[in-house]
Amino acid sequence: MQALPSHLDTRSETYRTNREGFLEQIAYLNEQLALARAGGGEKYVERHARRGKLMARERCCPRRASSTSTASRCRTCWRSTSW
Repeated sequence: MQALPSHLDTRSETYRTNREGFLEQIAYLNEQLALARAGGGEKYVERHARRGKLMARERCCPRRASSTSTASRCRTCWRSTSW
């Protein structure tokens, strides 16, 4: 397979500025993803528990409620998630 030629100058100031901005955005998105995976934050998880309700992932897969290890995921969770 032939490699495509690149004219990107990784030493330019524009490249460095754009890269730093992009890495900041990725860090922010990773924080938001972690918050979403945690059920919106501890405050909201506690609110659900006080009301006697289950979080969405606990409703879909009761085994996930007791363990977060990958070995405990059911088939539905394996098919529908990428984490």
